[in-house]
Amino acid sequence: MNELLLQEIEEFKKHRNMENLHEKKWLSSFLELVAFKDEHGHTNMPTKYERNISLGKWVITQRTLFRKGKIDPMREQLLKLAGFNFDVHKVQNWDEMFQKLTEYKKNYGHLKIPIHYSYTQLYNWLLYQRMLYWQGKLEASKLQQLIDLGVHMQKKNLNSWETNFARLVKFKKEHGHLYVCNTFTPDKHLLHFVMNLRQTRDTMLEKRRKKLDKIGFTWKPGKYVTLLLKRKRDEETWMRHFEELKSYKAKHGTCRILQRSKSQHTLARWASEQRTRRSIERLTPEKLILLREIGLFRKYKPSKRKKQKWSFMSRPRALKIINNEELKKNDPGNLERNIVDFNFSTRVIRLCNHLDIKTIGDILKYSKADFNKQRYVGVMSIMEIQDFLESLGLKLA
Repeated sequence: MNELLLQEIEEFKKHRNMENLHEKKWLSSFLELVAFKDEHGHTNMPTKYERNISLGKWVITQRTLFRKGKIDPMREQLLKLAGFNFDVHKVQNWDEMFQKLTEYKKNYGHLKIPIHYSYTQLYNWLLYQRMLYWQGKLEASKLQQLIDLGVHMQKKNLNSWETNFARLVKFKKEHGHLYVCNTFTPDKHLLHFVMNLRQTRDTMLEKRRKKLDKIGFTWKPGKYVTLLLKRKRDEETWMRHFEELKSYKAKHGTCRILQRSKSQHTLARWASEQRTRRSIERLTPEKLILLREIGLFRKYKPSKRKKQKWSFMSRPRALKIINNEELKKNDPGNLERNIVDFNFSTRVIRLCNHLDIKTIGDILKYSKADFNKQRYVGVMSIMEIQDFLESLGLKLA
């Protein structure tokens, strides 16, 4: 460090409030930069200096402030005395950097230098050459050398709106809607494009807005996206359970799963739900075909058991049995038949036993009012008796 620089540093301390934390940090970083120059002989520090990352960021900040004209005059004077290069690209030897770029291509076979490449100066230099070309400031001879080497000088975002719009149209053809989100596409460029469209709707060119409206672009998707995502998620869940059931059938030879099975409890419930949905016609034809193919729905065979005889509690069937031609004949012989021969309900049998009624003729000895006087006699019992007598052509008094 020379004496002139030391004197300037002392003057800087006198005119500055060194108790201020920002002033202390700036001077500390400046002294670290001077130490770097004493060690390496220059101040062209890499943007990602491994030994001191914060110092690399500090150097970038000073160049940015200088470029915008916002740097403090005293700080600028100190940096200039230290030999700091505010525009690092101008001091770099163009031929030397071009030679390094040629070697990079020879070693790796391409010129797509990643941003985390250890030699960041080459990445920044190539980026600077492209920027000069876009501004029309790159010399023709240098431009030709770069093109001959295989450097793509075209601006990446040139006509990018039209390119992304074509992607959006393609997305609609594939999915049938324009609800672009992570669920339907992994294309980050398209996701950012759609998000930017919605944010810049008011400031967008009228021509572009009309193109988007023409394809049915949704400016405020809201609940529609939620419903669409839920439907897609439900479909994925249904297919996952279907594949599990298919594997179970292949392994066990049946689709009957006991719900008390701990390992297959969820699958058993899902299979049972599909049978229920089928019975109430809530399954789509496509799903119904898939489930029938694996044999989820059993084919019921007609029962070989004899049909159960009439139950005493089934009054309509009782009337059907007694309503025949033989009983319709109103002759004394029928009145002497025992009531046990007929299929009366339990409540009527109990009433008849209470009143000591044994034959049909005994029933006619009582009137409707007499039956109503009996305890625990319901309306249904009286109606059953009336219907029975009417089938014989008789009537209660």
